[in-house]
Amino acid sequence: LALQRSTLSDIERAQMAAHAGGVPASEVAERSLLRHKGLGPSYGVGPLERQTSVDVKDDTCDDLCPSSEEHYPFLDLTRLGCVFMVAVDHGAPAFGHWNVFFAQGWVLQYLFLVCGVCFGMSKKPLLEYELRLGVYAVIGVCVNWSAWLLMGLDWRSNFV
Repeated sequence: LALQRSTLSDIERAQMAAHAGGVPASEVAERSLLRHKGLGPSYGVGPLERQTSVDVKDDTCDDLCPSSEEHYPFLDLTRLGCVFMVAVDHGAPAFGHWNVFFAQGWVLQYLFLVCGVCFGMSKKPLLEYELRLGVYAVIGVCVNWSAWLLMGLDWRSNFV
C-alpha cells in the first residue's frame, strides 16, 4: 500500500481524499489542477492535496498600498488640517489647555501617519528627503530670526 501511494499523482491522491470526504472527484481534480497552475486558492487544502505553490506575478494595485504614480489630495488636506491645528496650538497656548477639537489626541498622530505614508509612496531616496527637510528647517529658523530682528526683540539672550 505504501508503494502504491508513492506512485499516485497529486490529482489521484486528491481524488482519493475527496472520495473519503464526499466531494465529487471531478471537482477536486479541477481544483487541484487550478492550484497546480497557480490559479486557485491554497488555503483549505488537505494534507494529500497540498503541493508547492507556483509564484504568480500580480501587477494589480493593492487597495491597502495605493499606487505611487497618482496624486492623492486627501493626504494634502489631512496634512494641511493637522499643520493648521498645530499652528493654532502653538500660536495660542490657551487652545491647548482647552483641547479644542480634541486636537491633543489626534493631530500629531495623524500628521506623522500622513508623512509616513507619503514617504512610503515616494520613490525618492532618503538623502533627498533629509536635504529637503534641512532646507525647510533653515528657512524656518531664518524667518523666525528675522521676525525677532524686525520686532526689535533681544534674540541673543533668548536664542536657545
